[in-house]
Amino acid sequence: MQQEAGVPNSQYDFILKNSQKNKTGGFGLSGLPKPVLFIIFVLMLIVIIIILGSLLGGKGDKGVNDLTAVLGQAQEISRVNSEEQASIQDPSTLDLLNTTQITLASQQAQLKKVVASEKIKIDPKKLATYENKGTDSLLQTAAQNNSLNGAYTTYLGSALRSYMNSLQTAFSSSSSGSVKVALQDAYNSTKIVLASPQFSGGS
Repeated sequence: MQQEAGVPNSQYDFILKNSQKNKTGGFGLSGLPKPVLFIIFVLMLIVIIIILGSLLGGKGDKGVNDLTAVLGQAQEISRVNSEEQASIQDPSTLDLLNTTQITLASQQAQLKKVVASEKIKIDPKKLATYENKGTDSLLQTAAQNNSLNGAYTTYLGSALRSYMNSLQTAFSSSSSGSVKVALQDAYNSTKIVLASPQFSGGS
């Protein structure tokens, strides 16, 4: 009887040993010193933060670039309007210019207020890149050829349509409700301007 009782121990002893090894082994980290485990944990945490930051930050960067495009284009249209205001003699075209100028000024004031409240940083240097002196030359040549009214209206229609596209893009990329409201308001008021009879193509 003593010999039979000893047999199971010899047969299954290796299973018990393996089970004990599995309990203590884990992923192979439990045997490491605590300082090493702490370092590994910190590194893993840093990697997770970097991944999350890249995912969330990428969207944010795109949103900022799209807002910069909106503000930059509006700023450029306003600049051109200011340059041409004294040269345009046709009352209808001048009314269109003034209406556009007032509309853009209101839009920019609202957008800049929202951008500031949301603590979104817009790089002034990037805004400056939207200035196009080629437009000045084009309109100056048109004025010399007595075709400024038509050239200006064509420019303005094209610029406002491009601006509306940028408003749509910025609306899609923004995650801020207040920014979306300001962009939607700007889009709606720009659409009204483009419905003016001076634009034969409409909006």
